[in-house]
Amino acid sequence: MKNNYLLILAVFLFVNSCKKSESQIEFDYDIIGKWKLTESFAESGDEPGTWKPSTDNKTIEFIKNGKIIVENGSLCFGAAEIEKAEGTFDIVATNDIQAKNATYILTVSGCDPTIAMFDSGRLMILYTCIDGCGEKFERLR
Repeated sequence: MKNNYLLILAVFLFVNSCKKSESQIEFDYDIIGKWKLTESFAESGDEPGTWKPSTDNKTIEFIKNGKIIVENGSLCFGAAEIEKAEGTFDIVATNDIQAKNATYILTVSGCDPTIAMFDSGRLMILYTCIDGCGEKFERLR
């Protein structure tokens, strides 16, 4: 599984090395919208991790113009939680030309690249960390 993440990261680095257009891009992907955290996952050393229900009120909103808003959490995994954080995101790669139920490689301002994909209609974000870690979100709107 970690090899898959390394392959996706390699694709990200390749795509990101190409010169980007200066024009403002508007995204029209399934990821656009507001999402509420429902589960978290973390591995520790040799112990396998499990998805655990979350009672946090963290929400994350992806806006068409590339803006991202996180409430009751942080933009980067492992960073200190704050009431509200804003930044920008960029979809640098996707495995689906239609971008429906795609796997995305996201770059969020000030954070390591993340992988976002859909799992039974829920958004799953996998963060760059030594052991496995991630979060699952349900769509609010």
